[in-house]
Amino acid sequence: PGWNRLQLHSVSCVVVVVACVCLCVCVCVCVSRMAMMSMKASGRVALASGSSLNAIRCFASSLWQGVPEGGLDPIKALTEAYLKDPASDEFTLGEGVYRDENGKPEVLQSVRVAEKRLVERGLDHEYAPVPGIAEFVANAQKFAFGKNHPALKEGRVASVQSLSGTGGLRLASAFLKQSLPEGTALYQPTPTWANHPNI
Repeated sequence: PGWNRLQLHSVSCVVVVVACVCLCVCVCVCVSRMAMMSMKASGRVALASGSSLNAIRCFASSLWQGVPEGGLDPIKALTEAYLKDPASDEFTLGEGVYRDENGKPEVLQSVRVAEKRLVERGLDHEYAPVPGIAEFVANAQKFAFGKNHPALKEGRVASVQSLSGTGGLRLASAFLKQSLPEGTALYQPTPTWANHPNI
């Protein structure tokens, strides 16, 4: 009684974190027991005092040893190469980030103003509906097409909110694969972002 939504949300978050920690502890105990039983059954380890940690390590390494290491995204690989290069007279143009004269990320003043406005609005952290925040989606449509575009006025545009551009493309790709006949041709521009063909 008397608590506001922020306080209730904070308490809920703490409860979720505690539940997750308890779940992780239970999983670790189960994995430990499975590992010890597996090692004992195979005769690879004698279960003596202090052998639990070694059994877990052995079980975990054998569990994941067949998983191949994922390659770096070409743009990220370029950034890593740039960071390792000792030359001082170069700039990285690989990632779309505004930078100052020293190569440090620079946040535009317009972004700072927008952040301040969001904080001042006192928004809560409620989960968004599945298609996204309706106001945001509607404004994004107007921004992309123009608010008087016939397709918008005729209701021929469907939009959902997603996590980042790559996340949006991944969702769209999954939807197209599920909805279109196998073998349907999809086209991408040339050039395009390095991770687009992979998606």
